[in-house]
Formats: sequence, structure tokens, C-alpha cells
Amino acid sequence: MAAPAFRAWAASIDVRVPRLAYGVAVIGADNPRRHLLSFRASP
Repeated sequence: MAAPAFRAWAASIDVRVPRLAYGVAVIGADNPRRHLLSFRASP
């Protein structure tokens, strides 16, 4: 995913779920599979 598009996508999520967006930026960018697990585990 392109950096600008990723930033815009992450920002749109950050508005609703800041902690999730942080997890995506730190974990998802490096490990997409783990990102899915974090997404489902988050309340």
C-alpha cells in the first residue's frame, strides 16, 4: 500500500479507534497477519 494512502486510511480509523490505528501502524505495517488478530481481539 502506498504511504499516502496508508496514512489516509490509518487516519480515518484513528478518528474512531485511535488504539487500533496505533496497532496497525506499529504491528500491521510489519505483520499483516498479526494485524488481523489484533483487530479481532480489540473491543
